[in-house]
Amino acid sequence: MKTFFVYEGFRTVEKELEQNHNITIGDTIEYITYNQMGWKKYIVQKENNIKILQLIDSYHHKMGLYDS
Repeated sequence: MKTFFVYEGFRTVEKELEQNHNITIGDTIEYITYNQMGWKKYIVQKENNIKILQLIDSYHHKMGLYDS
């Protein structure tokens, strides 16, 4: 498993998943923003034979604003 980083202003997480063929199921993608409140972490999963993103962590999760 690998972690990939996407920086705000350069590409979206969805575009990274679509265009980076090195990303496989189980890898994570972190979205790095100019402020810590926008940070998000996704895991790549498979649904109906298609790679999808599932949000697993974020600034708001760490601050207790979400249950999971």
